[in-house]
Amino acid sequence: MAAVKANDVMEDHSQLDVGKKALFVGIYDGQNGAEASNFLINNLFENLMRIIQENNNNVSENILRQVVAEMEELFMTDVEEGNQQRPELALVGSSCLFCMVWRGRLYIANVGGSRAVMGSLDPFDRLNVRQLVEDHNARNRHIKKELKKLHPNNPTIVTYNFDAWRVGGISEVSRCIGNAYLKRAPFTLTSSFRVPQLELAPSDFTRPLLSAEPAISSRVLNDVDKFIIFGSGGLWKLLSNWQAAEIVHTNQRDGIAKRILMTALQIAARRNNMSYSELSKIHTRHGVVIRGPSVSVKGTRRAYHDDISVIVVFFDKNPELNPTVMPVVTSVPGIDSFRGFDDAIHPSPFRYLDDVSEAHQYLETIV
Repeated sequence: MAAVKANDVMEDHSQLDVGKKALFVGIYDGQNGAEASNFLINNLFENLMRIIQENNNNVSENILRQVVAEMEELFMTDVEEGNQQRPELALVGSSCLFCMVWRGRLYIANVGGSRAVMGSLDPFDRLNVRQLVEDHNARNRHIKKELKKLHPNNPTIVTYNFDAWRVGGISEVSRCIGNAYLKRAPFTLTSSFRVPQLELAPSDFTRPLLSAEPAISSRVLNDVDKFIIFGSGGLWKLLSNWQAAEIVHTNQRDGIAKRILMTALQIAARRNNMSYSELSKIHTRHGVVIRGPSVSVKGTRRAYHDDISVIVVFFDKNPELNPTVMPVVTSVPGIDSFRGFDDAIHPSPFRYLDDVSEAHQYLETIV
């Protein structure tokens, strides 16, 4: 597990919960602030476990869809109820990628720009790389096509603005939790706060510009499935799926998430004609927080890369761990919760289950 921040306040959050025989991974990529990603890391998994218990300890794609809908509604309710005191919350949102390994099956849901990439081996031990669930970045051809179909009378529904393709020239993702003012007209039209000119949404839109509809997938885990890389949107602006998977496949596991992160930052430095050392000395954004699109702020880290979170999970019979190398945490067995930018090990909601079902007999986690 590794993370680096570009903003003064880390907008990404990530978590890894290890049950005795089950696993949960979450990546929450905040936009315009950390309030939505904070909300998700503090609520999503516990609500998911409650729904699982209500369904006799069963997991399904519909349950993942249900918990995403609950998170969207609960956060939107918080925005509405706090509108008088904190109207700026209408600008805040978060991508949401989470995965549950349960009874030998992997369930995964995604809303936004994060990705989960699996590395498997074919019969000749050659690496196969597969993105497990689609992401919703406006640069993707199928997302552009989807948006144009949803908004046939809006010729500017996808435009290139501030060095990226954006929905309405504003959001890099077409789906997220929150971002109320791009979904519900009352927030756009309210006079209780002034939307920054950079993010001014059309006041006459007849349907939401963004949605919280998740992409969901599930599959049985097989012996040929070797690892999954979970990364926030900032990682995939710098590395392709194949590049990230090759790093994992060709290097020792100890500290592998940090190695992916370092490689991404080296690429960010080269793109800007500087060394990694020079990049590492640039401060994060500080001072007054200007809520607006995720655009470059000259002289700060945010001009060169976004906040990035990475988690790598291995599936193996024979994990090759070096216990003398840090930071590597092996939870065998245990009911532990790990969070990015937090060295503490927390008790996991898995502890509430009377019968934690087997996720996969070869499951090992490297953080």
